[in-house]
Order: sequence, then structure tokens, then C-alpha cells
Amino acid sequence: MLADAESWPRWASVITKVTWTSPEPRGVGTTRVVEMRGGLKPLVGNEEFLAWEPFTHMAFRFNECSTQSVAAFAEDYRVEVVPGGCRLTWTMAQKPAGPARLAMYVVGPLLNLGLRRFLRNLRSYTDSRAAQQR
Repeated sequence: MLADAESWPRWASVITKVTWTSPEPRGVGTTRVVEMRGGLKPLVGNEEFLAWEPFTHMAFRFNECSTQSVAAFAEDYRVEVVPGGCRLTWTMAQKPAGPARLAMYVVGPLLNLGLRRFLRNLRSYTDSRAAQQR
């Protein structure tokens, strides 16, 4: 599901489009472009995968970002099989730059709420996909 470019906008509503820029097979070093809503103009991140273990682990970072307010950004997803399903551990790290550093003190709690909503959306999306496959 996480390797499916079309699924990301369905659960992470800030994402509007994901485009792979590396050919298959995908793995460490694979790249993609992620387009997101970003205030007055869309935000575009050029990502590179640092980890790629199908169905269990993926991690990526921004190599470039269309806004100067992001100094660094990375995410790590780990999926582990547990009785009755799977457990997702999601780690996101962001280093804002310039005035965004100060704004993070104000918008940080709102960002946290938004990220929790993404997780709920992802859970609903994966549950519905699993039900369709039964």
C-alpha cells in the first residue's frame, strides 16, 4: 500500500500527486516527486528512498523542496505483523528553516493533530482495501 503512488493522496490529504521518477524495480535510491497543498502555492518535494524492504520498511528524505521553509525532511515507515493484523511505526522528522522555525511553535500542535488524522485515514483505507480482497 505504501509503495502505491495512487494511495497516498487518499489517506494523506495534503498530498495531491505522487510520481515515480525511477524505473522499477524500486529499492534504495529510488526517487519520486510528491506534490502537496502548501498555502499560497503547491509544495513539491523530490524524495529519495533510503530504505526499501517490501511490505515491512521504507524510509525517504527530501533531496529538494520547492520552499525555502523546509531545511530537511524525512519519514520512516515500519510494518510488523502482530496477532490479528499489523502494527505501523511511523517516524517523521522535519527541520524548518527561516521564519518557519518560529511558526512551528504555534503550528506544531496543529501539525500533530493533522498527522494523527492521516494515521486514522490510513487505517480506514487499509481496512477497506483488506475487506475488498476477502
